[in-house]
Amino acid sequence: MIQHSERILQRAKRLAEEHRRLKQKVEALELEKAEMKKQAELDATEISFLSENIKIIKLARNISSENHENEKATELKRKINEYIKEIDTCIAMLNEDDE
Repeated sequence: MIQHSERILQRAKRLAEEHRRLKQKVEALELEKAEMKKQAELDATEISFLSENIKIIKLARNISSENHENEKATELKRKINEYIKEIDTCIAMLNEDDE
């Protein structure tokens, strides 16, 4: 009977230790998950920013490499200015997040 009680007590101690270890692991994984989520958001913002830059570069190449009518060139310049304003807004938002 005493041996049986000791085995139960030892098993309870092992289970309590395993529970503590698993709880610590869950906490570490939750922290890692939060960090990865934050990095994913930063990556998505950077992808968006770079995509806009690609559009601007393509528009700039079209302006410089082809002979467009004044109307087309004016429209492209307007579009570039629009993109620049959007990029400035994004940068301002990123700077607000960093503060």
